[in-house]
Amino acid sequence: MAATSTLSDVKTTAPTARRAAEIHAVWMADPEMPDVAGSMADAVRVLAVRAAVHERTGDARAAALPAPAAVELSARVLERQFPELRWIAERTGHVLVHGADDARWAPGDYTQQVYVGAFGAVGGRHWSV
Repeated sequence: MAATSTLSDVKTTAPTARRAAEIHAVWMADPEMPDVAGSMADAVRVLAVRAAVHERTGDARAAALPAPAAVELSARVLERQFPELRWIAERTGHVLVHGADDARWAPGDYTQQVYVGAFGAVGGRHWSV
């Protein structure tokens, strides 16, 4: 649907807020949305798993654990777009570790085992084969 108004025409916030809520509700009702939203939450969890491995081993290569593609992409987006994430890691004394570019995630691997141990069962189709 093409916009027919300029921003100055929609300065009243209530109708725009209502429409934003409607759009959000439609998006959230989409069957793929849990996978999209879940990949961001999972990305933070995978970064925590990697930080824990780095803390225990002192080895960034060992901590560069693979993750499902959607989770890895989300982790990289979070690291690049939100400096606050890096600041949080620094303030708390942890290291953010990128996944190895040549590593491939496999169901049931070490990453998933530690994830499940820390956070419970994985969900979403990004964790399936």
